[in-house]
Amino acid sequence: MVASRFVVESLLGVGGGGSSVWVARETAASRQVALKLLPVTDAQEAARFERGAILSESLTHPQIARVFEHGRDSDLLWISMELLAGETLASLIASTRSVDPRDAVLIADQILSALEHAHAAEIVHRDLKPANLFVTGHVAAPPGAPLALGPEARILILDFGIARLVGPSAAERFGPFFPDDDPIAPELETEVTGQHRICGTPEYMAPEQILGAPPDVRSDLYALGVILYRMIGGQLPFRARTRYEIYHRHLHEVPPPLPPTVPAPLPLAAAIHRALAKKPEDRFQSAAAMREVLRAAIGLPPVPRPKLFPTEPGQARPVSAPSPTSAPAHSAEASEAAPGLRVLPQPEAAGPDPTPANAPSTPHEVPPHRTYLRALVVAALIAVAILLAFLVLGGSDNGEVAAHPGDAPVATTRH
Repeated sequence: MVASRFVVESLLGVGGGGSSVWVARETAASRQVALKLLPVTDAQEAARFERGAILSESLTHPQIARVFEHGRDSDLLWISMELLAGETLASLIASTRSVDPRDAVLIADQILSALEHAHAAEIVHRDLKPANLFVTGHVAAPPGAPLALGPEARILILDFGIARLVGPSAAERFGPFFPDDDPIAPELETEVTGQHRICGTPEYMAPEQILGAPPDVRSDLYALGVILYRMIGGQLPFRARTRYEIYHRHLHEVPPPLPPTVPAPLPLAAAIHRALAKKPEDRFQSAAAMREVLRAAIGLPPVPRPKLFPTEPGQARPVSAPSPTSAPAHSAEASEAAPGLRVLPQPEAAGPDPTPANAPSTPHEVPPHRTYLRALVVAALIAVAILLAFLVLGGSDNGEVAAHPGDAPVATTRH
């Protein structure tokens, strides 16, 4: 019994730092959970464990494994998590070797959806790799055959144990437990600089992580580029006998092209190599941008997103309909006011006629009231002409000629 509430049933797996994951039953909630346990032997390792739990609890997304709560029972730290049925991506690609390019993009699409959520919360995972990705709903495939996804396949990100906060609101949201100096126990010391330690998994680390520079969201996108390369190409882009050689290749070598036998569309191969750029500024600048390019590479439509228009300089908010008093969302001003936001064009709002009041109108632009007056004048003239004709012709209808006053009557004879 752990914390007087969890009955441990069976072992699921063993992690780093002496941690282990068990199937357990939570007696108070009458549910099965995955219970991660860590004996407290090192203060920094314990801080890392608790930090990952707090960050995970703050994220709620279908593609992020749900963490219910965490605590401590004497010298044992614990985290209760959602119990999932499936396998890690690492175990799946170890047996199937490769993934069909379309299925690989569908996997990446779900991962990027989760990264959008985490990055919006100013959290960088820092350790994306197949072992930290869990797949449910996949279709069993013979050894050596490409991995096939089922219609209900779900990909989840695990283990935010070495995640880092990268935004200015970290202190407000998480308090002093997360200072700027990142108090995480390092996995290893590197000889690349001789002055810092490295957190992460060498095969999937971005160059800036190796050099000890502060990571940002683009570091996660680099790791996903490595994962995509491994899934589609059947091998890692950089392989070596030692971790230091791997570091060198990440820092200095261009990843080789995907094997010619891989049926990957050229736009997909180009997107993977862009994600693997050495400089962060040469990569995709956001998970959303990478997601759109990958989807387009296999013919999927863009992800529906809220329409945005600027409200104040540097701000934007979602809207359901354009405001008649606001500037069009696709104007240059709107694009500059909300950098990084996907701004969808809105219909032009109807406004007053921009033509000056004293501007001469063209012949085909006669005002409606003038046309109406002209018709009335023409109709009146026609009526007067008809009346005069009636008077003139009607008076001589009997063959008589009207006499002027004072004239003697004159007889006429009708022949």
